Amino acid sequence: MKKISWSNHAISLLVSLVFIPLAVLGQVGGNYIGNLIVWFNDYVAFWNFPSFFKIITSSFISGVIAGFFSAFIILKIYKKVIVNTATILPAALIIFAILGDLSFVIKNGFDLDTLGHFITNGLTIYIYYSTLKGLKDIR
Repeated sequence: MKKISWSNHAISLLVSLVFIPLAVLGQVGGNYIGNLIVWFNDYVAFWNFPSFFKIITSSFISGVIAGFFSAFIILKIYKKVIVNTATILPAALIIFAILGDLSFVIKNGFDLDTLGHFITNGLTIYIYYSTLKGLKDIR
């Protein structure tokens, strides 16, 4: 059995704090890329998607890019990261973001933008964890 020191857990937890700005950058960049793809489909390819698909597409791309970008950079910062420990703070952040969206839904009703937030937040943490675990297993 491999012994893991507490310092690795502490450093992994501290490195996971970098997730917050990285996820924001990834979501903004992914949202920009997603909107660019939607614009391309609307005005260049002349495939007019319904607004439902436009929001789903940009939210999906935003979540995937944010999760992958965050995991990749965190693994570059600290190569001995412990995946479960490095997921504690990001998961808590995403849970609070989803709770905020749920309180918005309770107060104002459900709309497509809120659906986009659920998709983005869910995919961000899922892709973050699976990419971190996958890249960690490769090394």
